[in-house]
Amino acid sequence: MITAFLHTATHRWPELNEPSILEIRALTDGKAADYRHFKPQEIEAAAIHSTELNAAGWNLYACVNPVAKGTVGAATDDDILAAFYCFADADDEHGANSIADAPLQPSMLVTTGTMPWRRLHGYWELDEPCRDMGAWRGIQKNIASKLGTDSCVINPSRIMRLAGTVSYPSNSKKQRGYVPERTTFEMTGTQ
Repeated sequence: MITAFLHTATHRWPELNEPSILEIRALTDGKAADYRHFKPQEIEAAAIHSTELNAAGWNLYACVNPVAKGTVGAATDDDILAAFYCFADADDEHGANSIADAPLQPSMLVTTGTMPWRRLHGYWELDEPCRDMGAWRGIQKNIASKLGTDSCVINPSRIMRLAGTVSYPSNSKKQRGYVPERTTFEMTGTQ
């Protein structure tokens, strides 16, 4: 599932006609972030790396937007080449229902958890890559506002949960009923 998600997220990056890299980040309570860059043709290596870190208790994320080749350190907004998707992050029931019932259905969904309620990431694939990150940021703000989803998910270098990995909740989330769960990914068939 990790490989399928990464292939789907990156399959159109060659349209940019410039080198890009995929950034995978690992986070966990009490530990600094681990990040690594992969070429788009290294999806399988990225999946193996992610699986190993996830098995060791790390939460895995991917920078959904293509990062400029040669980026040093964790990607910043200035390192992003373009966007092929707009996306939303719903960590509550209202937001998840808003994504699921959106008038324009997402191209793909990532379920990041089901306990104590369903949590979703919705991805809407763009017809053309968006290179104007200011305009893209405005669309992201509008999506979050209209759907009642996380208003912080507007920056071009945003990392999102890596589908196919186990989500390990923090202690504060465990107290609210969250449990470790494997995240899932599905295509909806719309664009």
